[in-house]
Amino acid sequence: SLDDRREPVVRLMSPGSLQAEFRDIGAPLPLSATPSDSAPTSAGAGAQETTAAEALERAVDLVLKYQVRTGHPLFFNQLYARADPVAIAADWVVSATNTNSFTFEVSPVYTLMEAEALAKIAAVIGGDFAEKHDGIFVPGGSISNLYAMHVARHWADPELITRGAAGGPRCVAYTSDQAHYSFLKSARVIGLGTDNLVAVQSDEHGRMLPEALEAAIQRTKDQGGKPFFVGATAGTTVLGAYDPFDSIGPICRRHGVWHHVDACWGGGGPFSEKHR
Repeated sequence: SLDDRREPVVRLMSPGSLQAEFRDIGAPLPLSATPSDSAPTSAGAGAQETTAAEALERAVDLVLKYQVRTGHPLFFNQLYARADPVAIAADWVVSATNTNSFTFEVSPVYTLMEAEALAKIAAVIGGDFAEKHDGIFVPGGSISNLYAMHVARHWADPELITRGAAGGPRCVAYTSDQAHYSFLKSARVIGLGTDNLVAVQSDEHGRMLPEALEAAIQRTKDQGGKPFFVGATAGTTVLGAYDPFDSIGPICRRHGVWHHVDACWGGGGPFSEKHR
């Protein structure tokens, strides 16, 4: 049982020892391994070799034995915790149906479920989002920030997709100096350039300073650049800080800048009656 405190959170072993454990049950981890690489699983003359199904079952037992038990009462991590039983069931159904959500024809039920989940999130956020919204689900925060920066630059410079990067405006993005490093990676991936990603000063609590943001945007304009994107954060990685969105939003609207919020860490706040 995951709730059994007599069990350790993890039985930590060296990589070599783990390799040996799986090899000894007839399920060696190296993909290049052959049956002869596995140690015999039973001794004596006439002993039967382990079948593939038996090896698979034993391998599953070893995975559960040596993986970190995230559902243990003493497991603590700032990014994730025990799996929700409903989510486990949903993962099983998704894996069993083995489809995608490219079109309604190949995934009618999941397409409707995705739309309803997005509608629920929009309703919780409230405001204009509750009336009109669009969106997609992504694997994680890094990809979300990449997509946001990419879409924002297209919004600011739509000719880029045909003209290419040469000859267009010098687009400049802004995040706080406490923002996730994925913004830096995104600036590289989309060809923006790290010189055009401005780290805005934060206060002693890790929150972006609105006056510093506006000064940075104005400085870019004075230098002939085009401010196009502000990446605010709901829950910074180190301090868990929430940038002052109510102050940042008007600045973005005043200068015609796309306002994105990285809510990967703290986006669950609006779903809490206590903290929203």
